Amino acid sequence: MPFRIVIVGTGIAGLSAAIALSNKGHKVTIVEAAFQLQAVGGFVVADANASRCIDQLGTYQKFVEKCGIDHDRILFRRYADGQCVFDIKNTELVDQFNYPRWGVHRADYQQMLYAGAIERSVEVRLGCRVVSVDENCPAVIINGGERVEADLVIGADGVNSVVRKAIIPESDITVRDRGFDVTRVNYPESVILSDPETAPLMEACNGPVGCIPMQPVRRGDTKILCVDYLNPRESDSAPGGARRKDITKIRAYFKPYTSAIQKLMSYVDEAIVWQLHDVTLKSWMSKSGKVILIGDAAHAVLPFSGSGGAMALEDSLALAECLDHASDIDAIPKILQKFQEIRKPRCELIRDHGINVSHLWTMQDGPQQQERDKIFKHKMGFGPQLPPRLPLGELPESPNVPTFQPWLRGYDILEFTKYQLAK
Repeated sequence: MPFRIVIVGTGIAGLSAAIALSNKGHKVTIVEAAFQLQAVGGFVVADANASRCIDQLGTYQKFVEKCGIDHDRILFRRYADGQCVFDIKNTELVDQFNYPRWGVHRADYQQMLYAGAIERSVEVRLGCRVVSVDENCPAVIINGGERVEADLVIGADGVNSVVRKAIIPESDITVRDRGFDVTRVNYPESVILSDPETAPLMEACNGPVGCIPMQPVRRGDTKILCVDYLNPRESDSAPGGARRKDITKIRAYFKPYTSAIQKLMSYVDEAIVWQLHDVTLKSWMSKSGKVILIGDAAHAVLPFSGSGGAMALEDSLALAECLDHASDIDAIPKILQKFQEIRKPRCELIRDHGINVSHLWTMQDGPQQQERDKIFKHKMGFGPQLPPRLPLGELPESPNVPTFQPWLRGYDILEFTKYQLAK
């Protein structure tokens, strides 16, 4: 049965949900506070499970054409001498998981999804800030007092979600400050390639005082290198959203790093900085069962896992598939409960994975670090001796077991959702 659905937010979660739900015949309206699309952040990793989701949305070809860069290799290097501790070819990922790993600039990614939503007759209302939520109707009330009513309201408005604050008791919300700041810098490709020392920099440097994920991406018709300097929280770091900061204040953290990293940091004096948090909720849905949270609004994870965007895509496809089983409006609360049961265990395990990886990547030099480097490839779950795939419906025991990475990257959300709905 087609439903009237209002989505709050035009990030990856909101736009992909709009596409997935429109594909099922629902009438979708998105309300967004900003007066134009605003991509928060720089690069997004689209691993095999995310690529599969994009394909299942029906947007894969445009994704490849508009914004994806298919990397030849993924490298992790030692912070002090640049020695490689992990190296895998993208073709190996395709062989193992059927899809490659892509690097994407968030703004291009968002524009691609926005175009896909518009093509499917989704109504996108910009400049509509949600001031309150009526979870019983349900409806959102936007600036000016207008009520936008629906059969279902979806909160896809990010880690600082307004919808979440309106429907979830504060006692049921856990927002953990993980003690890291992120300083983001985008370098033009010409700058990186102009110096033979910086040109080989690929994916990540890991060290005792933070890590530096690097992602070559396409931004429009040009290429840039997006770099995140993840460093322990500074004493003067203020809470809140992204802000501009003098990068010279954090250079001391990275003095032990290679001269190539020092050169990168010398190219800029100011950058965008924000704090890292993760979010855990007792429930993602309102008591009325007519409002649901997805994406970072429900389960923000640390970027160390590289899975935030993929989880949003999986949420969208799973929710659309679940709603196919709602015979009428009265069935929506029960279906949303089933959706939460399907999604919550996976998202919470991936949250734990992000925490574990943050410790792994920022490990102090010593015996533990040396052991980590020896078994790094095994821990990642790659290589010719790929662990067997877990039976459908079974979770890995923890993020530390060899079966975790195949479960993370080889996951088919539609297959799993249909399996759970049929039980």
